[in-house]
Amino acid sequence: MGKLNFSCQLYSLKNILALFFKNYFKNTEYKKKGKYFVAQCYLNQNFSGKIQISKKNNEINILGVKNRNFKQKKLIKEIDLFNKKNDRLEIKKIFFNQIGASNHLGASIPMTKNKFLPLGVDKYGKLNNTKNIFITDSSVLNEIDTSPITIFSLNNIFRMILDNKNHKN
Repeated sequence: MGKLNFSCQLYSLKNILALFFKNYFKNTEYKKKGKYFVAQCYLNQNFSGKIQISKKNNEINILGVKNRNFKQKKLIKEIDLFNKKNDRLEIKKIFFNQIGASNHLGASIPMTKNKFLPLGVDKYGKLNNTKNIFITDSSVLNEIDTSPITIFSLNNIFRMILDNKNHKN
């Protein structure tokens, strides 16, 4: 889709519904473009919205800010072209979540060499200006790719553990 890349995690509707109606879906056969999936899609950080957090008078405000680079109409046009070219999968309906409704978050407490950044961590995940607090989830990743973030988080945690000379066996 050109510069507008995204990743989709597909969940078979047959498998989801079969959890509740096992006997009904047992011998169901599907033709081309006849299978149904639920998809959760992630945009590249260059097109994704941002979450803006501010504090004023002991009140915390959280605001989803749209990304001006992302055009829903352009995405829908690209999906229509995909549907015409593809005989195995057809995308029928798209729902857009509110900004911040996804679990594809990161870079809120990024890795940095700047020891004075209060919400920053070193390459081992140690929170700046603390003794024994380590952050090892996706919030320490400086960039978010379109792929499901779990693998990046796990690889980063594994790297932190293997590289940390203070780790006791």
